[in-house]
Amino acid sequence: MKADNFIRKSGFDNSLKVEAKGFYGGIWILWRKELDVNIIQASNQFIHTICKSDYHNFSCYATMIYASRNPKKRVVVWNQLLSIALPEPWVLGGNLNAIVSTDEQRGGARNGSLGNAPFKGFSAMRGCFHPLEALAFQKLSVEVTDDEIKMAMFGMHPQKSLGIDRIHVMFYQKNWEVVGRSICSFVHAAFLDGNIADWVNCTVIVLIPKVEKQERI
Repeated sequence: MKADNFIRKSGFDNSLKVEAKGFYGGIWILWRKELDVNIIQASNQFIHTICKSDYHNFSCYATMIYASRNPKKRVVVWNQLLSIALPEPWVLGGNLNAIVSTDEQRGGARNGSLGNAPFKGFSAMRGCFHPLEALAFQKLSVEVTDDEIKMAMFGMHPQKSLGIDRIHVMFYQKNWEVVGRSICSFVHAAFLDGNIADWVNCTVIVLIPKVEKQERI
């Protein structure tokens, strides 16, 4: 019920939800009407889709993963995805619960990496983590336009993303004719020199204990 309420209030036009089993699992994907998303396969560990955008004249496969913490259950994910033949670009993301190298691990028990062999095999056979081809890199390097910046701003929920200045997105949307030029200039500068002010990533975090009489964090 809480998930349905959140999705309904999120401002997204479409969604798909794989129910959690108790406190484990559960995958949500939400997208706007500008993006055409077709569900190819859905399970309790991943949702496999193909996404198309007429505006950007681009399509790719996208797989959202929430892999099990149990290595024996997790191997099913990589075996199923290996059976998929993909002629187009493929984006995988989520909580893989696996790593390619122990150098990626920070903290935790080292023996937790024993279940990573199937994921390493999947990565090697699918050619994951290879350098981008020149054309793909060129597409990622194209400068954003003012229209794209405006679309991103107006694609946000008016009352979401409250900044440290306590100004909602609604303020920028309602006053775009006044502040739009400054926002676009700020974004263009960030793409050109790669420097983003530290305060941009500042946020307010509220911790909500899930147990009564919380004594430590």
